[in-house]
Amino acid sequence: MKKSDYGILFLVALVFYSLLATFQKVPGYMDAEYYFGQGIRIVQHHDFLENFIWNYLNDPSSVSTPGFAFWLPGTSIFAAVGMWISGSIDFFYARLVFILMAACIPLMAAFFATRFLPKRRAGWLAGLLAVFSGLYIPFITLTETFTPYMFFGGLFFTSIWFAKRNPAGDVKINLWFIGTGVAAGLLSLIRSDGLLWLAGGFLAVFFVDGLKKKVWINQLVNLFIVLLGFALVMAPWYLRNLAVFNAMFPSGNGLMLWLTKYDDLFVYPSAGLTFSSWISSGFGNIALDRLKAFGGNLQTLIAAGGAIFLAPMMVIGYWKHRRSTVINLASILLLAILAAMTLIFPYAGERGGFFHSLSSVQVILWSLVPVGLEVIIQWGVKHRNWKTERSWRMFGPALVVVAGIFSAMIFSQKMTNSNASEIPWNQTQNDFVSIEDKLIEMTNDRDGVIMVNNPPGYTLATGRPGIMIPTGGTNAIFEVSERYNAQYLVLNNERMDFIALFQNDYRLKEYFDFMFEVAGNSVYEYKP
Repeated sequence: MKKSDYGILFLVALVFYSLLATFQKVPGYMDAEYYFGQGIRIVQHHDFLENFIWNYLNDPSSVSTPGFAFWLPGTSIFAAVGMWISGSIDFFYARLVFILMAACIPLMAAFFATRFLPKRRAGWLAGLLAVFSGLYIPFITLTETFTPYMFFGGLFFTSIWFAKRNPAGDVKINLWFIGTGVAAGLLSLIRSDGLLWLAGGFLAVFFVDGLKKKVWINQLVNLFIVLLGFALVMAPWYLRNLAVFNAMFPSGNGLMLWLTKYDDLFVYPSAGLTFSSWISSGFGNIALDRLKAFGGNLQTLIAAGGAIFLAPMMVIGYWKHRRSTVINLASILLLAILAAMTLIFPYAGERGGFFHSLSSVQVILWSLVPVGLEVIIQWGVKHRNWKTERSWRMFGPALVVVAGIFSAMIFSQKMTNSNASEIPWNQTQNDFVSIEDKLIEMTNDRDGVIMVNNPPGYTLATGRPGIMIPTGGTNAIFEVSERYNAQYLVLNNERMDFIALFQNDYRLKEYFDFMFEVAGNSVYEYKP
């Protein structure tokens, strides 16, 4: 592809994503609300505190608690940059950096496609498939981890591509590995599994340099360069964690290893999550849950990573270039992500964790589609008397059209039913505002802590501090209410487990007085 092709592709993607962003007026669900709200916090208060509690893993001492103990700050920092540049905390401006990153992703897909298949049409096909990104399309311009993970994953592989062209056997210091380390660091600043990419960066040194004895000094130097690039990004954050949590990683996050179901993420007290409790759930259940997660993650790989109909061409493209350094490394990292989200974090993995992490290798997956299509066409030329040019003119645009239709259907469906409650995307914060207005009208209380199923979303919409409805039974509800001085409770069909508990335990009815109902949300006041 020519430079002008890349320029046109960038403009097409930039205009498309800018228009797409105008349809989504609000973040739409808890993850995006969290990162947007914390971005506002960074801009307005210049700190990393959270005025809500959405899990109890790190045993927060108060509702105002050190932020990013579980989720990482990179996404909120990118949101803050957009708001700082624009001078506005409007949701659109929080997405400026995300829109720019999204517009660059098709360029990287096109770049790798033309390296695997040196044809201009290969670049355009991969680039346009990245624009019409299937299941990713509703999330691509949100304050979420998908787009930065795709972007920096693409940069990680780009740096390795150029490092391979400038191997350490020719120059002892391969400065491209600085980019590899920085990209790994930024991936680690976005998601916890980003640490896998530091290991991937170390592995890349051996892939590029080979295992010959004469280059072992170069390998040591380049390993240090990768680590240096990583440290440039992550060292400040680890120092902050040491100051706040007395550890590089908040200790409560390690309890994720001992979950026996997804809802254990919200259990109180979290000290009950132990190796013993995990083992006592039974080896059969442990194995079955991981098999279930594996099946769900494979479906995600095909449906999201391969957009279903592109998956066969990706597999063919992989096989064609299976000896490529970039492809080998991408394959290893993909398998590592799949293993982590199946064996170590099966519940989070199946509930969207793998979907998020998969985005990091998506640039490479899209770039393999033209290779697979070329192999299929050449088979047709050999066995069915197809014509190469005519077949490309027919199948290439057809794939883009199908991807566009598929993406439009996914986007439309999400805009209509954004979550399990089937609330339209742009109305997802309306219930919070309505509850808050009625609550203030009845009590004139603007600061009392509220217990709700989406504390980041409620706090973003209203400014009121919120805490998560805990799992762990009736005692957990009372203990959390007392410890964090919760005064109100919002109950809806998003937490059927708690509805059943509330209906069957007289103690909850005794201490929680019904106040009012708004749009299916029952609001109670806690009166100890």
